Amino acid sequence: MIDYAITLGPSLLSKNEVLTRLAASPRPLHRTINPSDYSPLCYNPIAINIETKSPNGGKGYGEVQLPIWLMAYFNRLRTLTQNPVSTTLPLILVSDEHWKLMFTSDLEGEIQIIDAVDFGTAADIIGCYTILKALKLVIRWPEGTFLEWFSKRVLMPE
Repeated sequence: MIDYAITLGPSLLSKNEVLTRLAASPRPLHRTINPSDYSPLCYNPIAINIETKSPNGGKGYGEVQLPIWLMAYFNRLRTLTQNPVSTTLPLILVSDEHWKLMFTSDLEGEIQIIDAVDFGTAADIIGCYTILKALKLVIRWPEGTFLEWFSKRVLMPE
């Protein structure tokens, strides 16, 4: 499981569209678009996964946990599209006070995770403002690129 998610909520994508797609899936799916049956996530596709680790939680554990979750998520999307996932997904890993932006791609035989950038630290006020600015930029992505991909490739597969 991941700790937080930025999703395509009801204002961007209706529950009926998601339910229709799940019902038409080639293999029977649980009634959730994500690999989680946590009710707020059932019909709101996850666009950005966020994993957090406390100072004692172990940064390495978060870097192991994210790929496992991503494999489950990509498998769910592959089931719906009948293809490898053709978009790159951003990830955020928060370890102690450090925030890292990463990207993941589905390369058919493997899931590739690319370390992109450390985008701030919550250790000081300037770092907090840097994190806030970066988050404002990142949260725009689901409403454009991800929504367009999800609508074309998942809701209306070829």
